[in-house]
Amino acid sequence: MPKKLSSAQDAIKQAHEEGHWLCPKELDGKSYSQATDIVFLDPLFWQALGKARGWKDRMHVCNGCGLNLDIKEITTWNKCRKCDSDVEHQYGYKLWAHQWFENSLSNGDEQKFWESLP
Repeated sequence: MPKKLSSAQDAIKQAHEEGHWLCPKELDGKSYSQATDIVFLDPLFWQALGKARGWKDRMHVCNGCGLNLDIKEITTWNKCRKCDSDVEHQYGYKLWAHQWFENSLSNGDEQKFWESLP
């Protein structure tokens, strides 16, 4: 089980050390807070973080209740068995990247976002 994250710095470090992500040269000499515009726009960062954290390659997310569903919880008509909402199929790292963008755009709590990652 991967170590719990508490900050962007933890996520960058984990993606680099355990996911084998190579930090861009633009990061040299910059603090993590100055580098987020470079790091979090890089799909390779999110892929490496997913590898480090053991995220599944494909996830099924309910648009209604927001749950990550097992294939058995989805109807033949691509609906959630719990709330009957549509189910979206995403690659694991894309789900969390999209949620990071949503959190950032809505001025969400960044620390809570990182702590919530599986």
